[in-house]
Amino acid sequence: MPDQRLFLFGVPRMEREGRAVQIHRRKMLALTAYLAVTRQPQSRETLSALFWPDYDASSALANLRRDLSRLKDVVGEESLIIERDRVQVDSSHLWVDVTRFETLIQQYDEHPHENAEEAQGRGKPYCSSCEAALREAAGLYGEGFMRGFTLPDSPGFDEWQYFQAERLEAMQSAALQQLVRWSIDQQAYGLGIDYALRWLALDPLHEPACRQVMRLYARSGQISAALRQYQVLAGALKKELGIEPEPETQALYEEIRTRRWNERSPLYSLADRPAITTGAVQSGSASQSSSASQLQQRELPRQGGLAPQDRYELGSLVSSGGFGEVFLGLDRLTGQPVAIKRLRPDLVAKRPDLVERFLREGEALSQLSHPNIVRMLADFERDGQRYLVMEYMTGGTLRELLDRENRLSLQQVLDISLELADALSRAHHLHILHRDLKPENILLDDHSRPRLSDFGLALLESHRSRLTEEGTIFGSPYYVSPEALTGMEMSARSDVWSFGVILFEMLTGQPPFMGDQVAVVISKILNESLPDIRQLRPNLPPRLENLIGQMLIKDVSKRAASMRWIAAELEAVRAEHLSGSAGEPQPAPITPTSAGAAEAQRAYLAAAPQPFLVTPPIPAPTTPFIGRDEELDVILNLMNQPECRLLTLYGTAGIGKTRLALEIASRLNSSFTSGSYFVSLASATEPEHILPAIAKVLQLPFSPGSDPLQQLLNHLQGEELLLVMDNFEHLLEGVSILTEILNAAPGVQVLVTSRERLNLQEECVYEVVGLSFPPLPEEGADHEGVQALQVEDALKYGAVQLFIQRARRVEPNFALTDQNVSHVARICRLVGGMPLALELAAPWMRMLSLEEIEREIERGLDILTTSLRNLPERHRSVRAMFEQTWRQLSEAEQEILAQFSVFHGGCLREAAEQVTGAHIQLLMGLVDKALLRHRSGRFDMHELVRQFAAERLAADPEKQRQAFIRHYTYYLTALAKMTPWLKGGRQREATSIITSDVDNIRAAWCGAAADGESALIGQAAEAYWLFNEFRGTLAEGTANFRKAVNSFLPVEDQPALAGFLLAGLGDMEARQWRLERGLSLMKEGISLMRKAQPPDRRREAFAQAWLAFMLVLQGRYIESAQLARESLRASTETGDLWTQAGSLRLLGATALYRGNLDEAAAYLEHCRAICHEIGEVRIRVYAHANLGLVHYWYGAYDRSKMYFNEAIRDSYDSGDRLRRADVLCEYGRLLLATGEFDQAIEVAKECIAIYKDLGRSSVSIAQTVLGTALRLQGEVEAAEQALTVGLQLARDLAHRPDMALAIEGLGCLSHERGDDASAVKCFNEALEIWRELGHEPQMAVIYSRLGRSLAHKSGGLAGARSAYRQALEYALRRRAAPVALEVFTGLAELQIRENNTEAAEILIQAALTHPAAAQETKLHAAQLAAAGPRRGRISTAYTAPADWQRLAREFLDSGTISNSQSSSPK
Repeated sequence: MPDQRLFLFGVPRMEREGRAVQIHRRKMLALTAYLAVTRQPQSRETLSALFWPDYDASSALANLRRDLSRLKDVVGEESLIIERDRVQVDSSHLWVDVTRFETLIQQYDEHPHENAEEAQGRGKPYCSSCEAALREAAGLYGEGFMRGFTLPDSPGFDEWQYFQAERLEAMQSAALQQLVRWSIDQQAYGLGIDYALRWLALDPLHEPACRQVMRLYARSGQISAALRQYQVLAGALKKELGIEPEPETQALYEEIRTRRWNERSPLYSLADRPAITTGAVQSGSASQSSSASQLQQRELPRQGGLAPQDRYELGSLVSSGGFGEVFLGLDRLTGQPVAIKRLRPDLVAKRPDLVERFLREGEALSQLSHPNIVRMLADFERDGQRYLVMEYMTGGTLRELLDRENRLSLQQVLDISLELADALSRAHHLHILHRDLKPENILLDDHSRPRLSDFGLALLESHRSRLTEEGTIFGSPYYVSPEALTGMEMSARSDVWSFGVILFEMLTGQPPFMGDQVAVVISKILNESLPDIRQLRPNLPPRLENLIGQMLIKDVSKRAASMRWIAAELEAVRAEHLSGSAGEPQPAPITPTSAGAAEAQRAYLAAAPQPFLVTPPIPAPTTPFIGRDEELDVILNLMNQPECRLLTLYGTAGIGKTRLALEIASRLNSSFTSGSYFVSLASATEPEHILPAIAKVLQLPFSPGSDPLQQLLNHLQGEELLLVMDNFEHLLEGVSILTEILNAAPGVQVLVTSRERLNLQEECVYEVVGLSFPPLPEEGADHEGVQALQVEDALKYGAVQLFIQRARRVEPNFALTDQNVSHVARICRLVGGMPLALELAAPWMRMLSLEEIEREIERGLDILTTSLRNLPERHRSVRAMFEQTWRQLSEAEQEILAQFSVFHGGCLREAAEQVTGAHIQLLMGLVDKALLRHRSGRFDMHELVRQFAAERLAADPEKQRQAFIRHYTYYLTALAKMTPWLKGGRQREATSIITSDVDNIRAAWCGAAADGESALIGQAAEAYWLFNEFRGTLAEGTANFRKAVNSFLPVEDQPALAGFLLAGLGDMEARQWRLERGLSLMKEGISLMRKAQPPDRRREAFAQAWLAFMLVLQGRYIESAQLARESLRASTETGDLWTQAGSLRLLGATALYRGNLDEAAAYLEHCRAICHEIGEVRIRVYAHANLGLVHYWYGAYDRSKMYFNEAIRDSYDSGDRLRRADVLCEYGRLLLATGEFDQAIEVAKECIAIYKDLGRSSVSIAQTVLGTALRLQGEVEAAEQALTVGLQLARDLAHRPDMALAIEGLGCLSHERGDDASAVKCFNEALEIWRELGHEPQMAVIYSRLGRSLAHKSGGLAGARSAYRQALEYALRRRAAPVALEVFTGLAELQIRENNTEAAEILIQAALTHPAAAQETKLHAAQLAAAGPRRGRISTAYTAPADWQRLAREFLDSGTISNSQSSSPK
């Protein structure tokens, strides 16, 4: 069963078997989240209304069916239960982090603790199971629920998401607070600081959390940090709220500052007791909503008994408007500033209706709860006057911002407008219209986030009240809609107009309609066309320009109607802007043909002879319909939408548009009363030929003397039919006829095929691309671990199905086999799934093998031809087809298309413009012609189009060379800019960005290296090294670094660059376990770098750190530590924090692996601090894992598990499966110690699977963990097999630490079988390795096990005592409690033999009760207790853990354990 995980904390994502699962549509992701979190069956009606509120019920349900079908393909049938009326997620097949979080909180909540309140009076008393539950829960929370995710066109979902986020944050806050208190109780102040800082991060202004951090800093001796924490809080409170910290906080600050706060001072306030509640675990339930509401209520300030009129103090006048005055006020209860609005007293007497209008503003604000709408705090009456109390915004108004900056940056405009659109969506959803939108009514907070205010003119549509006289103009003239100016009733579209004017002004610095007098402005709004915004703001994204145009249509019935749709468009523009794409232009209206042209057309048609032959409406297809079922469903669903009456299927020639249109027409034929009609325009050469072609298919004879177009329209008026217009691309000047048909005949739907869009306002478009084909082997695995494409998998792809079908026409017995499947898949990839190309390639099987066909296609297009006479001439050759298209392009389009061929895998808009010199209009023109594709912010082209364009570019060698230079200059410069991201908190983002353009970067690197561009290669080398490391593309990285090395070696003038490249090449060789060669290259490279003048200390330190890392993997710890120290010194001098962190981690690791546990902990904590500072995750993974091992050796298993959990979480966050496997291997050792053998087996198997999947050889330690767990469960044969495999793998790699662990495991097996001679041999061999490596804790383990085997050999007691003595000496020196406790069981066995029962009991009791004892130790102790003289009746009077160090020293001093120990078990 696949391991599926849904992560909703942080940025939502899904994984299957550790790999990212792409859910491309936000609504599908939101639907998955809703079903997963509610965990209840949901009716289809509920879901369709929630996610598609603007659609009618049938359309909404159709959309739901479509998304559920796609979602089922993504998550699998077992995870999604779809019944006739209900839908739900099967939680047994889908792990959800939120569900796990709630379950852990519930476990804590329900875990019984007797007299908990009386015991401590501050929440539940400490227990390890509760701490583990809360610690895991807190680790899951991350950055909050669905961070950054919104669904603008579904306000109901947004509201649900908001309350879930509030509820879960409250639970996280209380969990962290409890963990802080337990850390204090355990005197783990460093851990407490970590938890307290995470608690404070939830709300940086939360003073109880800040005070807790201050107290913990002070207790741990970090006085300056405590004082700095107060200063940060005080500054934030002043800036955000204009207030001082609470008296309690100030008093604590003074106590710490004057050193009056000491160790006897309390570390927390009992009044701030944590209260964790899950509400209802069923997240969608009413009880949960109630719980969330209660959590919110607890955070509200108490009113303190003050009535609003007494609570708020009126201050100075801030502004005065037409009807009201705004004062700066003070909340006496909280000390915070507020805005207080009062009706102007002089107007109340003249206009009593203003009171009602004023109250309506309060009513509107009270209904609105939105982060971008000014919040109303209270309303009251004092001395006969009415007041509204609202939030006080310190950032001024949008008008003031525009006055300062004239016009705003595109990013500012998009940020502000998207939040305003969201606020207006909320208002319109509650049937509240603003009716006075203008920059003066948009307030800004300190971060320039907008808040909508002044709802004084708001109309509550539920009341439909008109509180002003007819003919009164609402709002400010520049922003008033035409319908409001003419006295018509206002609607949501009136707010859309005003919003459009504000958008226009933010972009250009002025409203669209200007004038010195109000009358002039009104006249322009009513009569003049919208100014061309491009003249005022060039290079505006076409999609944004089109949106503003639709918002400012004067005819209210045609204006954009939905604020949610506007918000969705703005979000799309912003996403494209952030990704570097200009956005996709929307269809623009076509200018009608002139009267003269129309008259000429009618004259021609009147004179044309009319056909009498009957033509079948839909031609019968000559080929089966293959491979487009999913696209067919999407198109049919699109055509079922009432607004889609004209759909254009556009795509490049030969892509299969006609065959798809025929299938659609056939499927829909019965849906139309008059059926479907197919009009082929392939032979038409002029726009005037369109009308006769339609008439011919409809069998419509024209009457002489009448307008043929009008006759056609009259004929169609009463008809319900589908009109298919095939091959329209060369007749675009005649598209107006389609508009005429749609306007005259409501029952007619038109389906068009074309190589480019029609660009009609009525047009819906669907791009037809190639058939699906097998992808390349997954990148990131060095091919040895990649499974070959299976026949059954290949048959799922449409391109493969079509090739087989065509191949069988020339070879009837052709079948897909394991031998030919890779060649067929490659042919399909080379032609990009183009149906025509596949049809032309398959017949060559008469003469060529599949491999030969593959090579010929790679060489060029000439093979893709046919001599079949019944194919149209344009379809007999791919080259001829492209030549025809090329001739229809302008010179500028030809130039751009040729240069675009230098890109590999497409590009972003910025790259296209920089490399080709194209502007967005040219690029989008080529998109409209289907020669380029524009998807997800990227431009790309079909592979065969690229081949043809590359041939054209090669015809001019100088132009080709310059294009290549621009290409590699752009991409290597961009790659170099990613270096700080890769060495900081944006690694995953940087890796994703580079991965999206990895084909271009590879080509750029190789091109620049071949041209000897040392400066570009030098800038980009560090980033390219890190990228290949992080992504695991080591084979590719090796090949490309070798190309660069060959270009720059030997060079005397650039030793720094050549040395760095050589070191990078060596690292990648070594990481593929070609260790000796790799290490030799790295050393040679570093030696070369040291010869550079001046030396490049920063990159030398970087290379040294990687060499140190490789030496650690080989177990050469002393050499590694020496290099890491050199790297640390150099990186500290140069300020390279990332390399510092890596060097510190390596010093910690080498200290750990040599048994210097305290030294290791110090280095690793320092590394951890730097990682937190710079946001580094990958190094932190290993630092946490190493700290887990440190505490494993100390026997502090809970703390060890905490660090391992952090490491595992970080490995998931980084997306690095290799690091996750490395961490899980070490974690498996901890699980063995704690007795969780089943989980250890699962972890080991998971590691083995990941290593094999990635083609790695690091499986030996995982096999050893697996073998040990199986041994401890009594599965001897399986254990021996796993340990033997692990040993062989370790020997193959010459990895001595893993060899020693596997040999030790085999020795334990021999001992348990009674073959102590073999056991002793194994232990001595392992001991020799650990002695060479200097790892004293591991040596202690081996001595302990050697002692046990010697004790069972004849004459071995003296040797056993000596071995135990040596083990205890090492354990004491390194504070390795678990090893000493294991030795105690061996000593107890000797004491029993010598009839020293009391001493044996003390040792056994220590092993049984001490928390640092490993499970294997406890099992051995229990066996001794059961088999000893007293048969299990060992005293249990003492339950405190024994003082193992005292017992160990006594044995070392006297050779025995005295009975006096029994009276002092601690």
